[in-house]
Amino acid sequence: ILRPPVPPERATGLSLLAALAFARATEAELGLETQLKWPNDGLIAGRKVCGILIELSAEVDRVHYAVCGTGINVNHTAKDFPAALRKTASSLAIAAGRPVDRLAYYRRFLATFEGVYREYRREGMSPILGEYRKCSILLGKKVTVRQGERKVTGTAVAIDDTGALVVKTRSQEIVVRSGEATLR
Repeated sequence: ILRPPVPPERATGLSLLAALAFARATEAELGLETQLKWPNDGLIAGRKVCGILIELSAEVDRVHYAVCGTGINVNHTAKDFPAALRKTASSLAIAAGRPVDRLAYYRRFLATFEGVYREYRREGMSPILGEYRKCSILLGKKVTVRQGERKVTGTAVAIDDTGALVVKTRSQEIVVRSGEATLR
């Protein structure tokens, strides 16, 4: 449970903190390079390994608390995934080519998340975003972002200082604070 001192519109970035913690912990613990797909996915070799959900309790001007849920596929084998997901999902063990000590990885992830969150509390999103942007698989690419019935299609041109995705359509730049992004 997090209690970020930000208004709700700036809480978008919390999932980016967890994604960056996943990237840092995976590199440090296993030496594996990761990619991040805004707003809440961690990938290795283009396949999803980590998913993040943020649940907020907020008023118009402040966040009471945020619950950050992070699911990481650690020791799954290809047979553990339904056939339909085997080409898009993976695990740390598959990527590393060996079983992973879950407790050691979990400790590393939590310690890394704590460090990223403290950095965010001290300095805001700006210092963190440079590293996140380097890991992003969306920036500069054609994307579609779904927000319920609404769909925004264009080029992902930026992740702004709040953690929102900026998509350039034919006629304008649209700031997207939440949704499910896919490459086109």
